[in-house]
Amino acid sequence: MLFVFAGGACFIAALLPRSGAMHSLAAALPFAFTALPLGILTDLAFSIRKMKPPLEHRHADVLNNRYPPVTLLVGLFPAFSLIAALIGFLRGAEMMTGDIVFAIGALGLSAVGWFSFSKRKLLMAEEVKAS
Repeated sequence: MLFVFAGGACFIAALLPRSGAMHSLAAALPFAFTALPLGILTDLAFSIRKMKPPLEHRHADVLNNRYPPVTLLVGLFPAFSLIAALIGFLRGAEMMTGDIVFAIGALGLSAVGWFSFSKRKLLMAEEVKAS
């Protein structure tokens, strides 16, 4: 749960300063698309906190089928955005001081996504057999 809040903080921190990376559509769009999977991941984190084993089928299904793809997207979108920003800088785009904050935020958010994706086996839920 703490990692989800850290990911949200990285997302907001990357958007706060004026950044040259956000002037590039190739860097801005993937980062903007991160908001949806991050919101779903936050919802899942609160749902996991409320769930108590053994889980009903619908809760186990939500946890087992939604968590891995959402964490993968939270890891991929900021990485794509960071790569696009780096390519833009290598091609000669103007670099601002906010770009360092953007890079740290995108890297932190991507790390949160990849860490959460790597821990998906720990959260795989067993469901209650209906009788």
